[in-house]
Amino acid sequence: GGGKKAMLRVAPDGQELTLRAARHMASFRLRCPECTANFCAGCMAVPYHVSFTCEQNKERSEARPCRFCSAPLPPGARDGAVCGASDCKTALEGICDVRHKSCKHWCTGVFGEAKCGPCLECSGDADDFCNICWTDAIRAQPCVTLGCGHNFHLACVRQRLEKRWPTAKMSFGFAECPLCRVWVEHAQLGGVMSEIVKLRKVVQDAALERLKLEGGHKDKAGLAKFKGSALDLAMSKYNYYLCKKCSRPYFG
Repeated sequence: GGGKKAMLRVAPDGQELTLRAARHMASFRLRCPECTANFCAGCMAVPYHVSFTCEQNKERSEARPCRFCSAPLPPGARDGAVCGASDCKTALEGICDVRHKSCKHWCTGVFGEAKCGPCLECSGDADDFCNICWTDAIRAQPCVTLGCGHNFHLACVRQRLEKRWPTAKMSFGFAECPLCRVWVEHAQLGGVMSEIVKLRKVVQDAALERLKLEGGHKDKAGLAKFKGSALDLAMSKYNYYLCKKCSRPYFG
């Protein structure tokens, strides 16, 4: 029929728009015929500020960001403030409350640490995703810099350690850095790691003893696969499980 075409209320990325934002996008969002980049014909912003008018986008760009999720804060918010999201409020309770002396950026470490780690804002790592949860940026939660130098959310590392091995067979890869496989080391994780170290030692001793009883420590071909390490051969060859009653490892 001859009726007017309905106003597009969905952005190119699928998000719903308010009527005001939809009208603004219909009037000002253009695409360059040469480079195909989209831009705003009103304020010349590249790319076009989807979901916001020029005035709203200006307010957002000038507003202080939330310390954790980077959402724009209301006018007058102090530096280092957080938004009203529950996750950000929780993160504030456990985050370090000091700035780095050299650059004045907020520390992304854990409250109460004896020494702050490196500034992740300066290194460019603050916006990287945590390689354990793959959900939030490093800056979104209190994080730890492990002895190997890699950064993760403290809560993610702790949860990984507390869950332990992923199958019935006992293994200890969960206690290694997910990126470089170096053993996890940090003062905030000393308690849980000490228990893991003790448990691994029990399994290693038992595996080595069984290897010697079976004569495997003289197996040159087997040892060659593990660069001569009898321990690595034993840990690869034998399966150990944790008894649910006495919490001790047993061979199976």
